[in-house]
Parts: sequence; structure tokens; C-alpha cells
Amino acid sequence: MWTGFGIAAGIGLLNGLKVFNPWLPAIPVGWETIVFHDKPWSYIDSIRISFQSFVMGLSFFMPLDLAFSAWFFYFLKKAAQLLIVAVTGQRQLYFDEQAQGAWVGHSGIVDRAKAPYKCD
Repeated sequence: MWTGFGIAAGIGLLNGLKVFNPWLPAIPVGWETIVFHDKPWSYIDSIRISFQSFVMGLSFFMPLDLAFSAWFFYFLKKAAQLLIVAVTGQRQLYFDEQAQGAWVGHSGIVDRAKAPYKCD
């Protein structure tokens, strides 16, 4: 545990010192965007990758099945984009709108499930 903390703190310290001393090397952290230009891979838009030490540290507190679900459904979404656009040719798939609809539907179901147990 302390080794991981030391590595993360060392990267942060080195990058912080680089602001004041430009001759120091820097370890790039932050967002990288991978854009595919060849078909059919261009159908999946882009993939954003992040290397941030605090996110890696906080991920140790995440249950393993939740972490697996996050990765699995991210890649399932990308595979669905690739398959749907390759078969139908429709580029706009409305994933954000579907997610908002799922959130609204979920909150409505939870409210209806709690209704019999409310004491007024």
C-alpha cells in the first residue's frame, strides 16, 4: 500500500516541481483520446484513456464485481456501436438519451416501490 502511495506522490511531486523548474522531467498524466480513422473502427467514435493516480488509488475501494461491470458495459457499448453502424448504417445511436430515460424510469420505479411504506 505504501509503495503505491509513494509512486503516486512521487509523480505528483515531480510534476508539481516541474512548474517551477522546467528542466525537470515530467510524467504525463491526464486524458488521452484515441481516434480511429479506418473503417469499421471509426464507427465507435473515440476512446478516452486516463492515467491519474488518485483515480487508481480510489479504485482499490471499489468492489471487484462493480469494476468488472463498468469495464464490461463500456466495451459492450463500443461493440454495440460498431455492430449497429456496420449493419444499419445509422451513425446517431442516442446512447445519452437512452441513459437519461433509464435514470428517469429507475427513479419512478423506486418511488412506486417505496410508496406503500411511507408514513404520512
